[in-house]
Amino acid sequence: MPVKVRHPIRLAVGLALACGLSVAAAQELTRGELAFVKSAAHLGHAEVEAAEVVLRKASEPQVRQFAEQMKRDHTTANEELKAWAAAQGVEVPGGPSPLQWARIRMLGALEASHLARRYVDEQGIDAHEEAIALYQRASREVRQRELKAYVERQLPVLRHHLEAARGVKAYLAGAARASAPSAPPPPSTSAPSTPAPATSAPAAAEPAASATPGTPPS
Repeated sequence: MPVKVRHPIRLAVGLALACGLSVAAAQELTRGELAFVKSAAHLGHAEVEAAEVVLRKASEPQVRQFAEQMKRDHTTANEELKAWAAAQGVEVPGGPSPLQWARIRMLGALEASHLARRYVDEQGIDAHEEAIALYQRASREVRQRELKAYVERQLPVLRHHLEAARGVKAYLAGAARASAPSAPPPPSTSAPSTPAPATSAPAAAEPAASATPGTPPS
């Protein structure tokens, strides 16, 4: 005999809450907030994946230290965003975007000598400038309380990452200049000097005329 459900809406909400979804909170999110969450997740996962490539291949201590910090900080941020999204009943990407994956694969195909500079330029500087712009816009537009707090916590971290990346880039440039062989001196353009002609010895002085003999006395 079929069971008649007297309050189907309450039952649906109750099942959703039992599954750990906050229906009311999910309904409050705007399209812009959802778009930010997706982009932020893609960027965060791209940072972690690129850092792992560098840690497998790069040898420069400064680059490895920077990559370790990126992996650590962005893993923490990714987990925090994922936990927030789960509480809201929102799905977030579990990895980089297809374009980001393509860049990471190209990065991994480079020789170790070129990989460090490319990583610092693309992930250290370009990607963090993109992330800062994204988070700055979110700080003005996001209204959901917990999400806005997350944005405000991450912005100083991203700015610190960008400054660190610029420092590593300056170090790599200085190291490259120091290891470059010095250029040979340019050839002289002046005409060769002509030796001065030898001067003849001065003529000997003529002997003095002898005195006229005196007149004999008369």
